[in-house]
Amino acid sequence: MTQLQGMLNAHHPYVPLYKQAFQIMREKPADEQQDVTVTLRADRNQDMRRYNLPTADDEVAAVIPGDGSEDRSDHRDIVLRLHAGGALKRISNLHPSYSCLHYVLLFPNGEDGWHIDIPSHPGPQGQRRTPKVSQRAFYAHHLHVRPGEQPALFWGGKLLQQFSVDGWAAIQQSMLNWVRYHQKELRADVYQGLRDAAVGDRDENINLAEHGRRVILPSSHTGSERYMDQLFQDSMAICHFFLQARYFLNNDCKP
Repeated sequence: MTQLQGMLNAHHPYVPLYKQAFQIMREKPADEQQDVTVTLRADRNQDMRRYNLPTADDEVAAVIPGDGSEDRSDHRDIVLRLHAGGALKRISNLHPSYSCLHYVLLFPNGEDGWHIDIPSHPGPQGQRRTPKVSQRAFYAHHLHVRPGEQPALFWGGKLLQQFSVDGWAAIQQSMLNWVRYHQKELRADVYQGLRDAAVGDRDENINLAEHGRRVILPSSHTGSERYMDQLFQDSMAICHFFLQARYFLNNDCKP
């Protein structure tokens, strides 16, 4: 630990700027320094079959608090405190320094992470899909093993798994945020449900809160309800064209 601490003090550009957790704990009274716990709590009023706590030690999962109604534009961030004092500062996961400040050992030299202004490199014929590097492409590039000496990222063990899950959660949340603020482009107002209840029979007893959805997820969003409906319709169309299927293979079955 002493060698790691010395290495970070010598090479990481942000370590001298911000206080570390052990330094903050030292400033607390002696009786409070040993009483530190981390607890996962579950509200018994919720459906426990849906909001389950992790039960297996070998599974990798992301725990994102909230019920989905919050504004998640900066839902995962870190809180920083300068050595000079002052108010606490929050850095969003969209900040280029988020990765090296959250995963200090994986980025010991303070390398920048993904941000919205990374220009994409054109291909051999000058082609490129987008002018800026997407969040998905950035993580896919950094998690790809290449010949030669591997960076410190691939020596992280379970910390690498946490970084991968955190990156996946960031990508999913960015996609959900885009859907939330682009409902007009997705023509969500033409879907049946809320509009039919609002302009239909004009029944005063209708509770609009019980109809429709606050945010409509398109079929292009993997895992959404309309995505699953589209897969079902495609499967039925295939069966109609090639006649009834004779075999059904379930990849989730275990011996």
